[in-house]
Amino acid sequence: MESKDLLSSLPKDLKQLLGRQYLTAGSLFHLARTSKFFRQSLVEADNSSKQAYANLLDSLRRLLSHAALGEWDEARAIWSQTPSLLTCRGTVYHPNPQEIKPYMNPGRYKYNNLTPWQIAWVNEEYEFVEEMAEYMDDEQKLKQFLEIFPNGELIKHNWDLEEAKKRLHNVFKAVFQDPTIDENDLKSMNKSTRKALNKLYTYVKPAPDHQIGLVFDNRIYLEALLLFQNTFKQSRKDLYNQHNASQRLFWRVRVIEHLASLSGTSHLRLHARGIQFYENNRRSGCTLMNGLPYYSFRRPSNSLPGFHFFVAVGYDRYRVKCKGKIYDCGADHFQKGMEQKQKKGQALRDKIYTTRHRPSP
Repeated sequence: MESKDLLSSLPKDLKQLLGRQYLTAGSLFHLARTSKFFRQSLVEADNSSKQAYANLLDSLRRLLSHAALGEWDEARAIWSQTPSLLTCRGTVYHPNPQEIKPYMNPGRYKYNNLTPWQIAWVNEEYEFVEEMAEYMDDEQKLKQFLEIFPNGELIKHNWDLEEAKKRLHNVFKAVFQDPTIDENDLKSMNKSTRKALNKLYTYVKPAPDHQIGLVFDNRIYLEALLLFQNTFKQSRKDLYNQHNASQRLFWRVRVIEHLASLSGTSHLRLHARGIQFYENNRRSGCTLMNGLPYYSFRRPSNSLPGFHFFVAVGYDRYRVKCKGKIYDCGADHFQKGMEQKQKKGQALRDKIYTTRHRPSP
């Protein structure tokens, strides 16, 4: 007798017992999606089974949502209760409202058919990659890793850093030659600046669906910091004599912060509190030092990162109206933190790859 016929012949209460007590949440999730037969037998058998499966899906959705937003305290509370959810995958997206256009804020990434562990990987959340790995076997870890990094390299795909740098430098040149930029209206710019800025925005904007590779290459953000920092390594008197304050503010808001908002949650969570506070690695999501949310879809449309304000060192934000203040962009500090994360990621990658060549027992 085929297994399908055997399962069909079982009494309803026995099938319920099989689904509830002998299958993990992850196994039930995968089996229910295998075929209509298993879904009807194990999930839709009665109202109680339907409710149990609905609760399972709700837990998975919340887990994926928290992972996508870097809210790891909340995510841990779910996966620690139901570890098998770490093998389940889904699609999660937090879009901006329609009134917030991409040039105002690029928004967050749409993760297509990924597991919570994979979302952590592509956002460089290596601390939590390691923590979740304790609940997974070697075969599952290697399988999930190769799905998102098929060549084994922790890189952003469909991306050319040199091309991005070229566009960034073109924006820098245009901004600091543009007399029409006004710190009281950061939408004001001439045609050359607008053209260069749009070309940069187009190149760095999130893909419609994210499935493989890192979500962002932080080296382009670092380049924006270094361009600014190295250009203004002079006395405050010389800086004010030679450069327009509106242009400097435009660069920090419309370029540096726009790029920062594209970062994976690992860097963004730290950046939102001020990039000098790398040791203050709270896990409750991406919020500013004053506790307000950083994400544009949780903010009023007249107060957006990368369009209205930037996160300055030591401050939760820098308002457009504030004049006469100069903050170090913290490029050196950011670079150190970025390199530390890269080493951590590479070490985890190497640890997973050792299972690929481990002899069978």
